[in-house]
Amino acid sequence: MDGTLERDKENGEKRIILVTSGRVIQTAVMNWFHLPSQSIENGELKNPENCDIIRIRGNERNWEATRIYDGKNDQPSNKNYIEGIEPLSVPDIPDFILEDPDLGHHDL
Repeated sequence: MDGTLERDKENGEKRIILVTSGRVIQTAVMNWFHLPSQSIENGELKNPENCDIIRIRGNERNWEATRIYDGKNDQPSNKNYIEGIEPLSVPDIPDFILEDPDLGHHDL
């Protein structure tokens, strides 16, 4: 995620706490994990209940999002918040681009 959170991470911050609304949590998780916006629109990425706690932790390419507190039922939880949602992927570079000597990308 570009911006302040990324800079905080680069500056060695180990823990950052965001207290915010469910929609902001959804959007932050969507951006952090490169999830498609349709995951919110189609209901795959649920809007957290009041007082839910979603923990994001990991390192570089091994992040996880876990609902660690169920605010609605006032109890601890351990549910993968993004289970089953496929992140966006970068498409392969088309052969016609790779093979074009004028583009200068022979080394890819």
